[in-house]
Amino acid sequence: MVKTKGTEVDVKIATSEQGLASAPVIPYLSSIEYDDEQNVELTPKGLGSRLQEAKEGLVEYTGSIERDYDVTAVSGTDTFAKTVGSGTTGALTPLYIEVQYKLTGEKVILKKVKGKYNRGVPDVDGIVAETYDFVFEEIAYA
Repeated sequence: MVKTKGTEVDVKIATSEQGLASAPVIPYLSSIEYDDEQNVELTPKGLGSRLQEAKEGLVEYTGSIERDYDVTAVSGTDTFAKTVGSGTTGALTPLYIEVQYKLTGEKVILKKVKGKYNRGVPDVDGIVAETYDFVFEEIAYA
């Protein structure tokens, strides 16, 4: 799983891929991580054999964003929680997340993102963290 500190990347969230161009950078980001798990398994090659063969499973895309809790608007007038669909009683809107690495300028776009928002309890320093654990359907490198 690729995990990156928030100081090393700029992350934007929008409801469309075109919307990423004008979306603001998410502030107070602690980290973002994402993974494209190929799910390769070893299975027995046949009866009486001790050999194994690799079988491909389904590709699984997952990720997580962690940031310090803040009520600042991150998308128009919406807070981070509202932007990622917290409190939605209907179907979740697929989101698009752009991760731009500050050092190299490389961009990664996570497409058709859906997930679960969680706001934790204060830590020993009184800081509340919020997380967004998600799955996505496609990944593009720019």
